Amino acid sequence: LALLLVALVSLATAQKKKAVATIFKPVGNVEYQSEKADWAKAKPATPLVSGDIVRTQENSFAIVKFLENSVLRVQEKSEVTVSCNIAKNREFSKNVYLQKGELGFDVKKRPNEKFEFSTPTSVASIRGTGGLLIAGLDSNDILILASGIVDFKNLLSNFSITVKGGQTAFSFSDGTIKVKNSTPEEKRSFKQTFDDTTKT
Repeated sequence: LALLLVALVSLATAQKKKAVATIFKPVGNVEYQSEKADWAKAKPATPLVSGDIVRTQENSFAIVKFLENSVLRVQEKSEVTVSCNIAKNREFSKNVYLQKGELGFDVKKRPNEKFEFSTPTSVASIRGTGGLLIAGLDSNDILILASGIVDFKNLLSNFSITVKGGQTAFSFSDGTIKVKNSTPEEKRSFKQTFDDTTKT
């Protein structure tokens, strides 16, 4: 009876939380975790609710799609947490937290919506754009922007800078940020990620 009660409570909790995204295409060893549940193997069309975590192992990646068709590509050996909230002013607030690894993105931002990517060091406020965010093991982040505009902020110093399409920004563990025009190699890094994403 106790187990039945726990199951019913868990079901009711799951029903209250609506999916904000899906793991559209997991390739290789991809897992996800909901609240305090154990890690589970991701399957195509696995729904994600706010607070869920997705992680990939070596030689693996995952395509994550939001309801408004924004697309993420979680690269190998990466871990992200997806969050979505509604503010008092009815503004939708979405945050993708990159704990480690690399994350390609193509964001279709809607009116009255706030979309952010964050790492332990930085936060990038998106205005509808495509790019590649890399959270370095040394707490130094790299943002390669292909199109659009991003407000890129270092959480250690609260210093922020505007990054435009065709630029690459670096957010360092000492609190500094610098931006420069993207090199051909950096552009290729994003293009490879974006091309693989759009093939799905």
